[in-house]
Amino acid sequence: LLRFAGRPEAKLARGTFDLQAGRLNDALEAFRQAKKLLESAKAPPRRIAYATGLLGMTELEAGRLDAARALLTEATRLDPFQADLWVSLADVEVRRVDNAAALAAASRATELDPVYAYNWLVLGEVAQALGKRQVARKAFETYLRLEKRESVEYVQGLLKQL
Repeated sequence: LLRFAGRPEAKLARGTFDLQAGRLNDALEAFRQAKKLLESAKAPPRRIAYATGLLGMTELEAGRLDAARALLTEATRLDPFQADLWVSLADVEVRRVDNAAALAAASRATELDPVYAYNWLVLGEVAQALGKRQVARKAFETYLRLEKRESVEYVQGLLKQL
């Protein structure tokens, strides 16, 4: 990190470390500084979107849904091709109980990264909540084909409910 001192990369690494350690306020500050540095350097939108997305994910972790939604919406506007931003936005919308918005965001995430199992799990849960049984079934079945871990049993239980 010393060679990146004062650069956005150092702030992003620090923020990620703080986030993983549960120091949300420190993480937010590091991500804000990284975003500011990137914006002042006129960095490519994708890099600014990444920092903005980390801010949004940290706000989500802190339970500040409106702030998380605003930041993740900004991030998806800056770079509409990062699936992790869309699935994080879907997570926010689920918690806000805006299932229609969550379905749209989760659908976009699966379009952008169809081999990431978690995107399909979120899509399935949202579709199930909206009563879209066929969409939920396809999403859960796709998840099961892609996922190889213990959460498979959880999704098998969701399938039985359909």
